[in-house]
Amino acid sequence: NTRNGQIKLYREHQKKYIPPLVGYSHFKSLKKKMNYENYFSKHSEKISKTDFDKIVTLFKKWDDALLNNEKIYMDNYWTKLLNHDGEFLTKPPYGEIISLNSLNGKINWKKAWGYKVNKDNKEIRLGAMNNGGISINKGGLIFANGTTDSYAIILSQKTGEEIWKFKMSAPGSAPPLLYRYKNRDYVSFLSTGLNFHNSKEGNSTLYTFSLN
Repeated sequence: NTRNGQIKLYREHQKKYIPPLVGYSHFKSLKKKMNYENYFSKHSEKISKTDFDKIVTLFKKWDDALLNNEKIYMDNYWTKLLNHDGEFLTKPPYGEIISLNSLNGKINWKKAWGYKVNKDNKEIRLGAMNNGGISINKGGLIFANGTTDSYAIILSQKTGEEIWKFKMSAPGSAPPLLYRYKNRDYVSFLSTGLNFHNSKEGNSTLYTFSLN
């Protein structure tokens, strides 16, 4: 075994975490935790303090060698704060679209972005995590996708009212693409889902709609 620890993630959901021991002797806050009393209280298999001190000395020797050879580095990861049912620990809404007045900093309106099916099998707007994005046009419309409900939606820029929605086969994974071709306006939504969400749906489809 190495001292690198173990981090196992499943689509941003932490399944296992064992903290690393590499480099601890060069950080005061970590070094204080590596004492015999702390070890003794948290481990069922006990060793003597003499053996523990030998391990600490050996770890410091290894850390010094790694540092001198520039082989110690920092890494990072992130996870969602979820309960055992896979639900977010915070209160809804879990995602919003917000219209902000950039001149005075006041919020014009905000709407929960994303649906969830409740116990009565009804869709309610609680908001959801987003891995897509939004786009706007000159006609006063907001185009959005990327929520875990797999919907592509259109909102009014003025009020935030939902004007249209379409159920894709998987969640969107990029901001909607707005373009004009032969004097007609179009919007395209990219649906891939599986690589970005805690959903079983996986796909690779580009949905395109005419706005005329």
